[in-house]
Amino acid sequence: MAKFDIVTNLLIDASKIADKKDYFKDFLNEHDELLSTSSWGKFIGYLGRKAIEIEDLDSAYYFTIFTAYMDSFKAALDQYGIVLNNISIPNRTNLEFSYLEFDKANVLSNPLLKYFHEVYQELLESKDIAKEDITKIQKYINNYLKYNYLKVLDENPSVLNKYIKHTTSEIYKEEQNLLKKELYNSKIEKEYSDIVLGDEKGLTLKDLYIEPFFRVHKSKFAKDDERLKERYEPYIDLEEDVSVHSFVEDILNGENKFDLEIKDLDTIFISGYPGQGKSSFTKRFVNDIINDKNSLDKEVILIKLKDIEDQSDFLNKKFADIVKETIPFEVDSLDNYIVVLDGLDELIMKSSLSITQIDNICENLSRSKIKKIITTRHNYVNFDKLYEKNILILSLKELSQEQQLEWLTKYKLVHAEIGFSSNTIKELHKNETDHILELINQPILLHMIVSMDIEEIKDYDRSSLYKKFFDILIERNWENKEKHTLLDGIDEKKAKRTLREMLRETAHYIFNSEFEYINKIDFENLKSVKKFQELLVSKNNDSLKDNLKGVMVSFYFKEVERDQEDIRNDELNENYAIEFLHKSLMEYMSAEYVWERLQDLLEKDRYDEYINDEKKALKLFCNILDKKILSKEVIQNLVEIIENQNKSLRNEISLRLDSFMNYFIDKEFIFESKEEDKELKKKSVTTFYGFWNILLSLDDKNHMPQIKNKKIIEFIKVITTEYYLDVNLDHTNLSEMYMGNLYLENVDFFKSELINTRFSNSSLSDIDFSCSKLSNVMFDCCHLWNIVFGDNIKRGLSFPSSNIHYIKFIDSSIMDADWTRTNFLDSIFINVIFDNVDFSCSYFQSDHETSTRSTFENVEFRDCFFNNTVFHSIEFRICLELDFEELKEQGAVFINCTHNGETI
Repeated sequence: MAKFDIVTNLLIDASKIADKKDYFKDFLNEHDELLSTSSWGKFIGYLGRKAIEIEDLDSAYYFTIFTAYMDSFKAALDQYGIVLNNISIPNRTNLEFSYLEFDKANVLSNPLLKYFHEVYQELLESKDIAKEDITKIQKYINNYLKYNYLKVLDENPSVLNKYIKHTTSEIYKEEQNLLKKELYNSKIEKEYSDIVLGDEKGLTLKDLYIEPFFRVHKSKFAKDDERLKERYEPYIDLEEDVSVHSFVEDILNGENKFDLEIKDLDTIFISGYPGQGKSSFTKRFVNDIINDKNSLDKEVILIKLKDIEDQSDFLNKKFADIVKETIPFEVDSLDNYIVVLDGLDELIMKSSLSITQIDNICENLSRSKIKKIITTRHNYVNFDKLYEKNILILSLKELSQEQQLEWLTKYKLVHAEIGFSSNTIKELHKNETDHILELINQPILLHMIVSMDIEEIKDYDRSSLYKKFFDILIERNWENKEKHTLLDGIDEKKAKRTLREMLRETAHYIFNSEFEYINKIDFENLKSVKKFQELLVSKNNDSLKDNLKGVMVSFYFKEVERDQEDIRNDELNENYAIEFLHKSLMEYMSAEYVWERLQDLLEKDRYDEYINDEKKALKLFCNILDKKILSKEVIQNLVEIIENQNKSLRNEISLRLDSFMNYFIDKEFIFESKEEDKELKKKSVTTFYGFWNILLSLDDKNHMPQIKNKKIIEFIKVITTEYYLDVNLDHTNLSEMYMGNLYLENVDFFKSELINTRFSNSSLSDIDFSCSKLSNVMFDCCHLWNIVFGDNIKRGLSFPSSNIHYIKFIDSSIMDADWTRTNFLDSIFINVIFDNVDFSCSYFQSDHETSTRSTFENVEFRDCFFNNTVFHSIEFRICLELDFEELKEQGAVFINCTHNGETI
């Protein structure tokens, strides 16, 4: 066998051990059999009797590990009654290893152990040893190798004296630590050279990277800064566009060229949309530091937050301790490091953290004086609450037209055949509202779209482009069968359909996965993969195991190392797992999987009757929805997919879902209830959330049930107050309902009906009621922020004892309302008539922390009540119908207020 030495080669190798090959010759004369497990041990003993010490540390390490391995191997054979004679020694030729690799705390990751596993597994397989016996042998070796390693050292101190002495010294520990650090730096430094999106010509991130521009969060500007044009815009443009890399480098070096409100900076947040380049920034930043390509005098640590096992660490532990426990090498102090935390949003999504917990994590991070950069998607962190001077918050800008053209120039240096041209980009930019601009202004999506080379690209919306993207991928891979012989001889229609289903099912599995990938065993057990395997078997093709990985890479997957916690006895030598190269691809395909499964509800028998009854329907929904709450991105894709379906199909599914509603509510959206299942409540809410979003996306009808509507509100309450998720209430009839103790943010009330509806002790923010039907709506003891009301007449719209920050009424009539004991901060009323509204004990004021004042413009009060009503720092404009002296006599108080510039 090529992997084993013959006796002649062993003579040469042995001379490196003992310096004189005579020792090995003498030993062979005494033991004329080919070296076996027992005779190898005798050789070590023979050297001991001759008082020969192995001087070379690498050789001593090799023979110690090998002896320990062979002792374990022989014992395993005896344990399971397997007889093998004359076992040869592996060939060391071209095998690279170092004595520094051995780590007593992590023996199973030892490279030599893995090498010996591979060699002797092949040997065992060649001897027709049963697979289950091979697994048992390997498991036994894993359990006993460390013990036998220590045993070899203990029994052969004279032969291994130098090795033993060195491995117990402090310098050895430091050498090991330096090696671990070197390997870690090498690993994170190479990520900048990763091939992008599986490019068939090997284009890397380094080849294509465009340094992004950025905006700065408004909190980093002085209150009187002229650059604060609109205080409600969260991010502000600087005077000029500069690279985020050069800016971060300058700011970390203490330079503040743009006069921002920063002191003792140690924390930088970088926010952006999916695919906008946050992770690419970290890879380039890390690469620059390791290769001394910037002026920062720090070293760097990269932590991908999705890999953090216990998110509570960020709430309960010091940040320095978390970092030290996460990296593979030891460090005394982090003062000389910049720690890059990539993907705070992924930690949040994985852990279902509450808003309060997220705020606490960000506060804890900001309190640590360690220099750190943190990336996250937009809308996962409330940056408005982070006003500490030591924090800088940046938002990556979209790629400009010039940057898109620069990127395309780089891409076409290798892909000159692509028809997507600079003129295409220029044409798209002529219409600044074109939805395709939202895609090509993000680097990853620009790459995908350019590589698709689609004619008439302007005809596609986002989800249609994703659908077309995978259509093209499947077609290209089908046509490229010389690259993937796996597809030879298979029916084209079946193969394409099965490949598509594999992509969907894999994406859905990965979305629900704890590790955000799928490992070999689970992948091959997917229903769609088994179907594909059946197609292969029917044509006697190569095995799925040997070829499928190559096919999946072509569909924008990549192979990754499994998490150390994700270990299975049936996969000891299978380290591969796969994940999508970009999360947005997985999110789209997961949404497509949900939509395709929903159509199972329309399956009919030969009598044209539905096969799926309400019980089967609930089982279907629970199977596809109850494992993980659908993310905003998956829902967005799902809504677009649904909108692109024909109306009759959507209506048919909508009717089916409405027919299931009462049954689902009675069952609490749970298919099977087990007392020991601690996740029942979460599963119930998760299934309802997906069901409700799907139902309201199908049409513009009211889907609130008449009888069990209070139960729906209870679900909404849990979703908004415990999971802090947005809820869609489009076209929903909420009349006569009590909506108490809710937390509603960015909720869509488009054409909803609220008549005699009461919101009590609730918190509402970023909501537009301008297209809702409102009458006698009560917001008592509520907290409202950034609420907009339109020109619909609002009779009985009341806010007693509420706190309201930035509410806007334009072209409105407010009648018969209770606005008593209410605090209005930064509110705007333009062209509003108040008729029979009680303002007693209310307080209207401007926020002195901002440059904006509360405004009443062309406002009229008719038969209103003012008793201790205070207007503080309010600007009245063109209110010709108001007699301010009369209002004062009625009990209104004006402090620092003006009307058309004159003090009241």
